[in-house]
Amino acid sequence: MKFPFIQPKRGQDVPRGSSYYKGPHSQGTVSDFRECVADVWIEVQRGERAPNLYEQIYSQQNGFALIMLHLEKRDEEEEAEDRDLERRWEARFRK
Repeated sequence: MKFPFIQPKRGQDVPRGSSYYKGPHSQGTVSDFRECVADVWIEVQRGERAPNLYEQIYSQQNGFALIMLHLEKRDEEEEAEDRDLERRWEARFRK
């Protein structure tokens, strides 16, 4: 699986929804992984379920940080089950 395209361009600020802004980070220490909203970082196709995305922050000097992203893509069986469940619910609401 290829990692999806990251939306922020080189030189842009860290997106406001990032864990980078949520709490103090000790310089030279790696944070725990935190789940984040995937479309803060990656392009999520319209009508598609966003994958689980996690951030880990390694804070550096002068406000810089290394931000590591970990993507958990759902397997095809889970996706198919969710789509089937959604279709069944839609049919009930239309009646």
